[in-house]
Amino acid sequence: MGQSLFTLDEVNAQIASFKKALLAIGLGKEIVIDGETIRNADPDEIRRTLKWLESERNALLGSSPGLFFNQGVVSR
Repeated sequence: MGQSLFTLDEVNAQIASFKKALLAIGLGKEIVIDGETIRNADPDEIRRTLKWLESERNALLGSSPGLFFNQGVVSR
């Protein structure tokens, strides 16, 4: 298992929150993350945070990020 500042449950909860935030800002809505209301969120920053959280989750699970299996072919 990899090292992380968070537990797997914490990372999964954050991923869920940031995904909801990304969908909300796409609809022009305010978002609330950890009790803080954000009115003009930067979608690129949210995407970067999601990528980082995914790498944290992969570290916790001991998986290699970016590995895909498609029709018998493994690619990065």
